[in-house]
Amino acid sequence: MLVKSLVDKQDWIWIRIPKTATRAYRPVFQMSSEAHTHLSYKESVEMYGDVGKAFSVVRNPVDRLKSGITHDIDEFKRIYPHRQYPSWMLDIELLCDVFFNILEENCKVKNPQAYTTLSWEAGMMAEVLKTQASAVNYPEVKVFKYENLEEFNKWINNTLGLNASYVEVNGASDYVKYNWLDFSNPRFTELCKLIYKEDYEVYKY
Repeated sequence: MLVKSLVDKQDWIWIRIPKTATRAYRPVFQMSSEAHTHLSYKESVEMYGDVGKAFSVVRNPVDRLKSGITHDIDEFKRIYPHRQYPSWMLDIELLCDVFFNILEENCKVKNPQAYTTLSWEAGMMAEVLKTQASAVNYPEVKVFKYENLEEFNKWINNTLGLNASYVEVNGASDYVKYNWLDFSNPRFTELCKLIYKEDYEVYKY
């Protein structure tokens, strides 16, 4: 979406990467009517025009994937309250088997049929499995890290003239609800390093 700075009236494009606190920051940028879409920088320029400035937030790939998984478990339970969770939502080993079968390096799909099945079961996952670098690794995009949102908040205040000091981010608090998922499993870390290789290289995680 477009955000106009109250300091110098310049337009900025906010690139919203899934699971990087985008919903928490919606009120800051007075985003009430616009749909909560996740467009890359290239897609945003096609929609809003090349204003020359953009900003975004990236997140540690392991925490981002964990957040995507737990989000989709919540959504599955909400949409299908009487259905059993898919097997990959119940065991990290099975989850890793599914993802290793579907994806190869840098989130390239090698098994389209399995990927389609996963997307039906987990709407957010289709977005979270895209690398962050593919969306925002452009010279025009100023990138902040989720792990240091204080820096992001200061920039919002100084550059855009908006107040972000009240934003609360829940972070990993929801993971406790899914104590059957062993995110400390080495295969899970291995999976993240495979599918998010680009993010690890570009953002030094």
